[in-house]
Amino acid sequence: MAVSLSVIRRPHKNRDHAIRAAYETGAYSYQQVAKEFGVHFTTVGRIVRKAMKSEAAADTMSYQLAHLCFDNRPDPDDAR
Repeated sequence: MAVSLSVIRRPHKNRDHAIRAAYETGAYSYQQVAKEFGVHFTTVGRIVRKAMKSEAAADTMSYQLAHLCFDNRPDPDDAR
């Protein structure tokens, strides 16, 4: 059984974080989350997508930095 939306909502001071946490449980639709928070379901979608884009951008940045570090290593064959 899923945790109720009111329980998910309680520990979050930030509304958007609470909305994202509620949706990410996988137990609730945009419409159900929207009703609990008193917003339109498209607002829930915007909040969820914004978080997903931010996470994707962070992942891309980490990937690029890792490759930058590894791509600039000296070639061991050049040391000979």
